[in-house]
Amino acid sequence: MASYKQIRIFYPVWLWGIIITAISLLPGKTMPDVSFWKWIAVDKIGHFAVYAIWVVLLLQVSSKSGYVSKRHLTVGLVFIMAYGVFLEVLQRVLYLGRFFEFSDIVANCIGVLFGAGTYFFLLKRF
Repeated sequence: MASYKQIRIFYPVWLWGIIITAISLLPGKTMPDVSFWKWIAVDKIGHFAVYAIWVVLLLQVSSKSGYVSKRHLTVGLVFIMAYGVFLEVLQRVLYLGRFFEFSDIVANCIGVLFGAGTYFFLLKRF
């Protein structure tokens, strides 16, 4: 069983997930009003970036803990992708003035893959 120290080291990963959840479920009226074309670019870059950061946090913390196997990391990456899909579905179901967008899911998943690639090919080497 994991010790408190091993669990506590994952707090930044969970906190980032909570922040993503809160931002994703904000009512649409609280979002900044930006022109349509600029918003699309900013929105997709935002999705990409927050999911890439989440994965890098997960991988860095996992490597420091020494507790997580490759199988656990794979499950973690798949969970983050699935969670991004889940949040998009919630945006549609909860009628928050937000919209389900398949392109947001794609941006999330590309962010996850980019974050993992960045970690394994750049950050892990240093």
